[in-house]
Amino acid sequence: MPSPLDLQNLGMSINTLPRFLHTVLSSFRPNFNIPIKKNEIKAIMEIYHTPNKTMNFYIHAVDMESGSFTYLTDKLVQKNIIIKKASLEDKRKTTLNLSPFGKEIAQQLMEQLNAHFYSLLKDLEDEDLQDLKNALRVLDAIYSKIT
Repeated sequence: MPSPLDLQNLGMSINTLPRFLHTVLSSFRPNFNIPIKKNEIKAIMEIYHTPNKTMNFYIHAVDMESGSFTYLTDKLVQKNIIIKKASLEDKRKTTLNLSPFGKEIAQQLMEQLNAHFYSLLKDLEDEDLQDLKNALRVLDAIYSKIT
C-alpha cells in the first residue's frame, strides 16, 4: 500500500500529462477540407476509440463542461462527423457514434497525428522512445483499472 506522501508526490507529477498533451496538440495542424478545432479532434478521437457511449462519458473523457460539449457535438453533427442517438438502455440519455464520414476523418487524424508524433519525437534516442512507449502502455493499463 503506497504511503500518502508517495501519492502526494504522484499527484504533483501527474501534471505532466496535460502539459504533454497540450504540447503535442498545440503544434498539430490537421490538413482537411473542413476546419477542425482542437476540442473537436479530442472528441472525434475519443468517440473513435470508445464508440456508443453517453454524452456524459465523453464530457468527462475530454474534460469539457456540459454546455460546451453539447455545442461542440451539435457542430460535429452539422458537419456530418458524428451521429447522436437516444440510448437503448435509457431513452433520456444520448449516445454518440461516428458517421462513416467521421470514421474517415478519425482514420486520417490518426495518420496525421502519427506523422506529427514522428516529427516531434524523431530525434529521441531509441531508449527514450522505448521508455515512452512503455510508460504509455502502463498508463493505459492503470487507466483501465481505475475507470
